[in-house]
Amino acid sequence: MAHSDANFAKPRGYDAWLGVAKNYQKCHRALSQALQSVGITVAQHEVLIAIGRAEGLTQQQLAERLFVVKSNVTGLLQRLESQGLVRRRTDRDDARNKRLSLTAKGRRIAKRSFALQAEVVEAMMGTMDDRELERSHDLMLRISRALDDLLQGPASET
Repeated sequence: MAHSDANFAKPRGYDAWLGVAKNYQKCHRALSQALQSVGITVAQHEVLIAIGRAEGLTQQQLAERLFVVKSNVTGLLQRLESQGLVRRRTDRDDARNKRLSLTAKGRRIAKRSFALQAEVVEAMMGTMDDRELERSHDLMLRISRALDDLLQGPASET
C-alpha cells in the first residue's frame, strides 16, 4: 500500500525556517574558515569574546552566557589556557570559583577574531538596507520569544 505524501507536507513557514537554518550553517562555516587564519575555532572565538566583554567572569557565568553547560566550557578553557590565551584564577571570596581573564596574547587574538567576525557579518547583512535590518531584527526577536515560550513548556496548573 502506498503511503500518502500528506503525512510529510511542509508545515506553514517551513521554507523560511529552513532558510534560517541553512544560512546559520553557512555563516558558521564562513566564520570557521576566517578564524583559521588566527588558529582558533568558532567555539574558542565565542569564549574569548565573552571573556573580553566581561573580564572576571566565573566558568559558570561563561557557560550561561554561551548557553551551554559548565562542563562544555571546561575543555575549551583548558585548551585556551594551554595556548596562553586565557588565565583562570581562584576567586578570593569563593575558592570553588575560577575567575577568567584574557592574557595580552588572548586579547590580541580576540580583537583579530572579532574583526573577522565583523567582516562575515557585514558580508551577510550588507545585503539589506537599514529598514530591512530593523525589520529582520524585530522578526528574530519575535521568533526568539516564541522559542523561549516553547522551551518553558506549558504553564503548570496550580
